[in-house]
Amino acid sequence: MRNRTYFENKADEIRDIVATSTVLVASNPQDSGQIFGYLVGTKIKGLHVIHYTYVKSAFRKLGIAGDLVAHFYGGAFPKEEIGITSMGPVVSIIKDRYNLVYNPYLTKIMEDLKAYDVGREN
Repeated sequence: MRNRTYFENKADEIRDIVATSTVLVASNPQDSGQIFGYLVGTKIKGLHVIHYTYVKSAFRKLGIAGDLVAHFYGGAFPKEEIGITSMGPVVSIIKDRYNLVYNPYLTKIMEDLKAYDVGREN
């Protein structure tokens, strides 16, 4: 596959995920334009799935990602497994420590659950 084809389709996939997800942004309280990091995740029927989490390198090891995850889960860092749909280099280092379970198909499962809920309302 050509790079262009991959990245055009990946961009569409990311846009679709962001459009239907919760997006949390950690920023400087005195300057909201200074972004430290973000989390993109989906919640439905008690399930939580994290699609993307990123913290700028200058702000890593300050607990920002953990705070974002805790906020996404309602205030406390979860004890159960955390489903994630993307796997970057940092995730491979921390996945065991934080009980992260990589499953790229969770995005599709969440889409199906949303469609089921919408269909039931009609």
